[in-house]
Amino acid sequence: MVTFRGFTTKNRFRKFAAFDVDLIKIDLLNAFNIRQGEKPGNPEYGSSIWTFIFEPLNDAVVERIVEEAERVITSDPRLGVEDINVFTRDGGVLLEMSLLINSGATPLDLRLQFDESSRTVQLD
Repeated sequence: MVTFRGFTTKNRFRKFAAFDVDLIKIDLLNAFNIRQGEKPGNPEYGSSIWTFIFEPLNDAVVERIVEEAERVITSDPRLGVEDINVFTRDGGVLLEMSLLINSGATPLDLRLQFDESSRTVQLD
C-alpha cells in the first residue's frame, strides 16, 4: 500500500510518479541541494550547510552542521532524526544519517555527500 505519492522529473523519462521512500529521498535531496534563501517565496527552505564546506571540522562546526541537518530534516513532517554523523570527504562534507519515517516503516539510513566541485548533494 502506497503511503506517500509525488512526482519527479529527475532521472525519469516517461513515468514521473515517485512513492514512499524513493519520494522521501528525492525531497530530502532537493532540500539539501538548494542553498537556504535561494527559493523564491520561501527563504527558509534549503540548507546552509554549504557555508561550512571549507571550514575546519572542529566540534563547533560539526555541531552547527548537525543542527542545520536536523532543521532541514524535521521541516519534512514525514521524517524524524535518530542519529547524524559528520565527516570530511573529498573536498566536501559527508553526512551519515539514520532517520525515522513517521509512517512506521523501518529506519532510513542515508549517506549524503556535499561535493563542492560539482556543487551538489548526492546519495553516497
